[in-house]
Amino acid sequence: MRNMKILELLKKLVAIDSITGTAKEQKVENFLVKHLQSMDYFKAHAEQAALSAVPQDSFGRAVVYGLVQGQSKKTIILINHHDVVDISCYGSYIDKACDMDEITEVLKTMDLDAEAAADFSSGDWIGGRGSNDMKGGAAAQLVYLEEYSHNPDKGSLLFLSVPDEETFSCGMRHAISVLQELKEKYDKMLNNLR
Repeated sequence: MRNMKILELLKKLVAIDSITGTAKEQKVENFLVKHLQSMDYFKAHAEQAALSAVPQDSFGRAVVYGLVQGQSKKTIILINHHDVVDISCYGSYIDKACDMDEITEVLKTMDLDAEAAADFSSGDWIGGRGSNDMKGGAAAQLVYLEEYSHNPDKGSLLFLSVPDEETFSCGMRHAISVLQELKEKYDKMLNNLR
């Protein structure tokens, strides 16, 4: 069940053409924040899932975050990036690069070395731009975050997704200030609970 949820979410993420260094990254950011906000936990704690705009970014990109708060300051950060390198290397299959099912079928028909051909024929391997770096990680993190959100324990989980990892890392640099803001805000809240 969990693996199917991850795969279903991964296919949706890969289908979003979020090439680094373009305004297309906003499409996946909007998807991610809406997905977070659809979770029951964030319906009750709306201020803990949001976009934080990267200052002076010519593409209007943002860091996406969702904090599931536990009962202590101890926090595990689930970090990923949502941009992908461009798809020109797919050549005549460029229109299939963001469709995991279609590109996987294409890969099965290509002249690959024996090991790679066996892998794709097994049905245990998938293709698609970003499926391994890093949308697969984001999908798994979101599913685990939602599971944890149903019964948060002592610690907290913070989902953090950044743009522009594949080029200049403006998203990760901005994430430092996002982390500082969250720490200041939620440290105070936790101190008030005691």
